Amino acid sequence: AHIQGQYILKGYLRCHCEYEAVITNGIVRTPDVSTSPQNEYYIYDQQMIDEITPYFVSLLERGNQWIYKRLSRHDVSHKLILETNVETYVFPPKYLSSLSPYALYVFCGNTIQMLKKLKSKIEHFNPHLNVLYVVNSQLDLPIKHHSIDTVIDVLSFNDYSLFNDCLPLNNLTPYFKRDTTTFGYHIFYDT
Repeated sequence: AHIQGQYILKGYLRCHCEYEAVITNGIVRTPDVSTSPQNEYYIYDQQMIDEITPYFVSLLERGNQWIYKRLSRHDVSHKLILETNVETYVFPPKYLSSLSPYALYVFCGNTIQMLKKLKSKIEHFNPHLNVLYVVNSQLDLPIKHHSIDTVIDVLSFNDYSLFNDCLPLNNLTPYFKRDTTTFGYHIFYDT
């Protein structure tokens, strides 16, 4: 393993149960990356950005502020905070940088490219934030069961449910503590 300070930049995670993940440039790539098609259009793609209305952006920002206010009321020091499917949308790093620097943030996404972008943004806003980046599309996470304190969901559960046969909470429940809290918002599709 190549370690710099408190960060593992390159190496392997191996378990006696034969689970193995590779760490490259500080990003964990698990063996559970789906080859099935996921959403090919993400909110950060130029095509999607061009189609988003100012009203929708305003709604997203109000939702982000709602989450931030609630997170600010909780002591998240020494807590594990998870956000999945960051390609769909991610809670803005500008808010994370003002939360506790003693929390551990875990971001999961389907692609290494998106996690590299997110990592760069977070390091820009707060290079000392404790963050784990995981490429994993099926939510079989390389973390201990009963360890997640808080889940932030910003539209990602919607997206996950469109492309998978189960709800994301079904896969995440084993990782939750008894008192895990979830903050987020979702959208509905009017046809």
